[in-house]
Amino acid sequence: MSCIFIISSAVVAGWPTFCAAAGVAAASLGFKILKDENMYQATEVNVEKKVELDIEGSEVLTDRVRPDDEMIFSKDDIKVHIYKDPRGRCAMHVYGIGKSDEELKEQGTHLIHKIKQQYAYQKVTQELKNKGFSITQEELTQEGRIRLSLRKFE
Repeated sequence: MSCIFIISSAVVAGWPTFCAAAGVAAASLGFKILKDENMYQATEVNVEKKVELDIEGSEVLTDRVRPDDEMIFSKDDIKVHIYKDPRGRCAMHVYGIGKSDEELKEQGTHLIHKIKQQYAYQKVTQELKNKGFSITQEELTQEGRIRLSLRKFE
């Protein structure tokens, strides 16, 4: 017997869960998390381009996010800043030296899709374990889909 899960892209948990998913997703794409760095001081001097991307469906998350919660990732000449914006939504700024707006948008979009996938994976696997299922096999397809084989003994 097989089952297919369709996961929507809404982020529906607290900041710690989102941070865990973001950290794993960013690392899988070669990003490093930056700590103890003021994003604005670091970028105002040495960045040529900046694009802002909204994180679609993040409104549910922001009731648990403080205005000073943020994550900063770096990869080569790109920095990504995820934070709560003045509208109360999670937003993303992507900064880059020598990059076009399209390249920065592509990097940011790719990262947020990976974060959403990792978040959904964490939530689904935790819920399956809570329901008594065990994961017998995991596969990452060439298309980037995660395929799980499950078992439940009764």
